[in-house]
This record gives sequence, structure tokens and C-alpha cells, in this order.
Amino acid sequence: GSSLLYKLTNKLTSHALKLSKLQGVECLVVPMATGMTLALCIRTLAKQRDKARYVIWPRIDQKSCFKSILTAGFLPIIIQNQISGDQITTDMVLIKEAIEKYTPASIVCIMTTSSCFAPRAPDKIYQIGELCQKYQIPHLLNNAYGVQVHKYSNLITDVRKIYK
Repeated sequence: GSSLLYKLTNKLTSHALKLSKLQGVECLVVPMATGMTLALCIRTLAKQRDKARYVIWPRIDQKSCFKSILTAGFLPIIIQNQISGDQITTDMVLIKEAIEKYTPASIVCIMTTSSCFAPRAPDKIYQIGELCQKYQIPHLLNNAYGVQVHKYSNLITDVRKIYK
């Protein structure tokens, strides 16, 4: 019974992601909230990066992201954002400086967020993807609140195609 429900849940979720325009993705429903799921993802990435101690995180005023880094047992490198017009945006210079200061081998991942409360703009996931590709650092995207936004789904699909 429960195995059948689990399979059905994954199929329905996969279908919902396809309806949201995400392409080429697989899904796994984990019965946890955002923070614990992010912590699980960080721990999984860390298994591939045994010398890593840090997670680079462009600041967002959402406690679950910050707490997920601590719960996973890592140290956050908090990147302060910059004001650009009437929005708060990702400071790409500070991210690059953090990578160079702490070295790519010591970084578990760069954790970004697709959807935020105004006036903070979504993280620059395409540009961060370029940095992750260049320095061979995993990119963990918190899309918990962005899955219903087609613009983000299309951007994520494009980034996955280029940097896969």
C-alpha cells in the first residue's frame, strides 16, 4: 500500500513539474520541509567533496536556508547583496571573491534561491551557474517557491542544458 502511494506521489509530482515547464528533470518526494530537504541535499553533495567545510549563500531573509547549512554541519559564507535600482540583487563580485578566498575544494556548494519577497530579486542563477562550472562547484538551487513561475522554470531548464 505505502509503496504504491509513494510511486503515485512521485508520478503526480513529476507531472506537476512538467506542467510548470520544467524539462528534463526527475523528482523524488521527500516528506520534509524546505530546510531539512536542503540540509539533506548539502550532506549528499558533501560526500563528493570530502575537504569541503563551507556553503556560499547569497543572503535571503528566510531562516530555513541559513539553518539548513548549520544543520548539515557546515559553515555559511554569507554574501551580502547589492542595491540595483529598486531591487536587491546578487553581488557576483563578492561570490567570486569568496570562491577565490576559501578555494573551490573547501566549498560544498553555492546555494541560491529562485523566488524571493520583494524588493529582493531572484539570485542570478545563470551567472552563478557559470561560476560553478568554471570552478567545479555544485550549484544547489532552492526553488521551493518558484516552481509555479514559468520564467524560473524556463531559466532552470536552460541552465541545466548548458551546465549539465
